[in-house]
Amino acid sequence: MTRRLLAGIMAVTLLVLLLAEVPVGILYAKRQRGAFTADLLRDALELSTEYQREFDLKLRPSASIAQRHAATDNTRVVLLDQRGVSIIDTGGSVHQDFTNRQEVVIALKGKSVAGQRTSSSLGSDLVYAAVPIRGASRPVAVLRLTTDSGRVDRIVHRFWLSLVGVMLIALAMAAIVGAAVSRWLNRPITVLDRVARRMAAGDLRARAGVRRGPPELVELANTLDQMAARLESLIAEQRAFVADASHQLRTPLTGMRLRLENLQSRIEHGEQIDTTDIEAAVDEVSRLSRLVSDLLQLARADGEIGRAHV
Repeated sequence: MTRRLLAGIMAVTLLVLLLAEVPVGILYAKRQRGAFTADLLRDALELSTEYQREFDLKLRPSASIAQRHAATDNTRVVLLDQRGVSIIDTGGSVHQDFTNRQEVVIALKGKSVAGQRTSSSLGSDLVYAAVPIRGASRPVAVLRLTTDSGRVDRIVHRFWLSLVGVMLIALAMAAIVGAAVSRWLNRPITVLDRVARRMAAGDLRARAGVRRGPPELVELANTLDQMAARLESLIAEQRAFVADASHQLRTPLTGMRLRLENLQSRIEHGEQIDTTDIEAAVDEVSRLSRLVSDLLQLARADGEIGRAHV
């Protein structure tokens, strides 16, 4: 029973932990990726202002701005012209067409965009941000920042590991508490089972004597002890009654037997039977009848008293 109780406590604890921690982990991962994407978009907007200034002054875009940012944040910086062809790329060669990237197409239409997708060329997930650099009527260039999602994935992975650690600690504590509670519950039940078996075998002196445990089981043990004491008392009274009845019946039976044997002997010898002997025998029978009647009344009275105590 202890194992079943402990298994039930552990199962309930695990279910509660999963219901509590899994949504927290999912929400944390979503917020971390959202914050990471927002930070990358903010960096793209800040970097685009520097290139916006150069385009407004009709200067040649400086690659050093992109290289400095890429070296600091480990981010790939690509500056594209209005056709979607790279003119600056910190992670590849220039004059590469990027119009097959959805974020570039959106940015060329004048909208800033950021998100996360799987790169078919790299074979891994990346976070991107694309910002248009505006001209007089339409974007004259697009600034695109990309970075490996591994950084935020590692943060999320560490958080999941911390949740697993918390779960293991909670399960260990639940196991300790559950084992103590299981023993606390099972100890009086074991005692009650042992006492009930002894009573079933005829040992009415067996007592549970449970003082610690659940109040219901303590009360049940006290009731069982009272029942055992009552049964022991009733059986002792019954034995005393039988012994007393045997003693009370033995005297008139012996007297009546002697008188009958005396009468039998006199009849066999042809002697005349005195009516006083017969009357004495009848008196012994009457005395025996009264004694039996008294014993039956006493037995009924004891039964009524026993029922009144129940």
